[in-house]
Amino acid sequence: MCECCSHLKDELAGKDRQIEALNQELQLALQQINMMRHRMFGRSSEQAAPGQGQFDGLLDECDSLNGENPEENPETEKFEFERRKKGNRNGRLKIPDHLERQT
Repeated sequence: MCECCSHLKDELAGKDRQIEALNQELQLALQQINMMRHRMFGRSSEQAAPGQGQFDGLLDECDSLNGENPEENPETEKFEFERRKKGNRNGRLKIPDHLERQT
């Protein structure tokens, strides 16, 4: 066998491993999507107790595959704001006093 053929076979084997890894990652993502859909849209009587399923472990595994460390605590910021209240409960604003009223 020539040197060129062995190089191509090695490259092909590397690509096959890469494809297999991507397929596994895709299957994991599809499984997570299906589990989230079931949690969101499934019957409420079928909800599992916390920690009973594998979903939380899958999320941690996905984070670790992406290089994220779930143990790190991100810094948090606290935002405060004031909101103006609307005039009436029905959403209409009060009629200004300077306008003429007709009944």
